[in-house]
Amino acid sequence: MITKTVSVKNTSPMILSTGQGDASYIDNQMAFDEFGLPYFSGRRFKGLLRESAEEVTGMLRLSGIELGLPSIEEVFGSGFVEGACKFNNLYIQDYEQTKQYLNWAEKNSEGLITRQSVMDALSSVRQQTAVTEEGVSKENSLRTIRVLNPGFEFSGEIDIHPKYYKTVPKLLMLAARNLRYAGLNRTRGFGRIDVKIGEEKENRKLISEVEKVV
Repeated sequence: MITKTVSVKNTSPMILSTGQGDASYIDNQMAFDEFGLPYFSGRRFKGLLRESAEEVTGMLRLSGIELGLPSIEEVFGSGFVEGACKFNNLYIQDYEQTKQYLNWAEKNSEGLITRQSVMDALSSVRQQTAVTEEGVSKENSLRTIRVLNPGFEFSGEIDIHPKYYKTVPKLLMLAARNLRYAGLNRTRGFGRIDVKIGEEKENRKLISEVEKVV
């Protein structure tokens, strides 16, 4: 398999929701692992990148630009076809070392360092409510959400079948440059992200290729 590095940085608060609340008062919970560290699931990232790739191929088609890109199905697969790529989970920098430290700290801090305390340090709790046309809060519309604070960088790898090593990375890199938001409340300023796939040299070469045919 050929591997390409992935980097995702959230430049605003972000809610990669698990779709579940918790046992207390949080209605939408950010995705954290067993140590309280945030992560970006490979499945979620694949879905976002696929949507972005569909936008990119649509724009290129309407513009009459031909780059010899593979089909969406070839790259991401479908219910009948296995895709050329395997998307792994993305984790914060120094993830393995941080896990080891937290594992030690939880056992030796006499309850001061817990999963909850780590989550509280990395995230914020926000509340929102729907309002009527008169500006009055709608009954039973108050929601409490946990958001990841801005400034975290997630990294990982995408594994690509060698058969597609010349064409698939092009589509992935273009889709990454087009991908700007992730998670809930994107229309309210949440979830802004910067995404990069592959080395900077590869990205510059690809952009030059696109500019030549525009």
